[in-house]
Amino acid sequence: MRQAPWRTLISSVHPNPTGKINYGATFLVTDQACSVPLEAGGRGLYAADTRFVSRHELRINGKRPESVASVRLSYRHARWHLIADDVAGAAGDMRGARVAVTVDRLLSSNRLHEDLVLHTYGRTPLTLLLEVALESDFADLFEVRFKQWQRRADLNTTWLGPNRLEASYRRDDFVRRCVVRTLTDKAGVSYANGSLRFPVELIPGQDWRVCLQYDLLISDGVLPDVATRCEFELEGQDEPQLQARSWQSSVTRVKPADVRLEFAYERAIEDLAALRLHELGDTSEHWMPAAGLPWFMALFGRDSLIASMQAIMADPSVANGTLASLARWQADHDHPVRTRPP
Repeated sequence: MRQAPWRTLISSVHPNPTGKINYGATFLVTDQACSVPLEAGGRGLYAADTRFVSRHELRINGKRPESVASVRLSYRHARWHLIADDVAGAAGDMRGARVAVTVDRLLSSNRLHEDLVLHTYGRTPLTLLLEVALESDFADLFEVRFKQWQRRADLNTTWLGPNRLEASYRRDDFVRRCVVRTLTDKAGVSYANGSLRFPVELIPGQDWRVCLQYDLLISDGVLPDVATRCEFELEGQDEPQLQARSWQSSVTRVKPADVRLEFAYERAIEDLAALRLHELGDTSEHWMPAAGLPWFMALFGRDSLIASMQAIMADPSVANGTLASLARWQADHDHPVRTRPP
């Protein structure tokens, strides 16, 4: 299926532009430089109505690279291109070297795959330190939205070498864990001062790469397996992408005289696909959209019904899926506290 050419994440009319990607109720909100800054505001990595990552910042030799471009390649995959100028080597005698950083992020259910690629434009090899500053506050989604979250005293962060960092929060039977791992235990990574630290040897003309896997867990069960290969090698052939393409290829097509209208329609179809609530386990043919990204990736009857009705022209199966999903949640007895009549 031909993809709409407009893929920018950044809104130029917003005073604080953000980038957003999602897979169902798992979503990421960053600034235009792909960071979740220390004073995150509403930015962060979310799943299960919880913010699992409240800070994520890259540093090269202590310096934050600057964003030069960003693109949303699909509703769950985004890429940023960053540049760090005047990067000095460890010996301090390498001045004026420029280092390019490419950040790819791909979301799946309760997981983020992150690919970091560094490339030097200097003429000689360069030794540097890449740092990824991470924090997890495990704030409730609506605590963040209404800016009323509190710092929790019983947070724990544990480094389990050679390649695993785990942040956790527990209250009675409520459990939240953010586990960050490299795909290989030979990356040379360490952890200090709140940051993952990667020693990097850059060779001119060659890329240096590391893949990180973020698992967002809500129990103390066994850890999911680490991916055996970079997920971007399989992108386009994995089940979520095949499912999305199958639906997008089945919708009503339009061929207006103005190509801009065609682009807008294709973009609307892709945005509607991003609202799919994979957590409900609907079939690929019949599914229910959420109320909206990022704050309302959940079952909201009124909003989902309105969106489904408006999408009937494109595909009536969304409306069928919405009616079937809501029927499963229809109350069978009166519940005054929740205003839930049968």
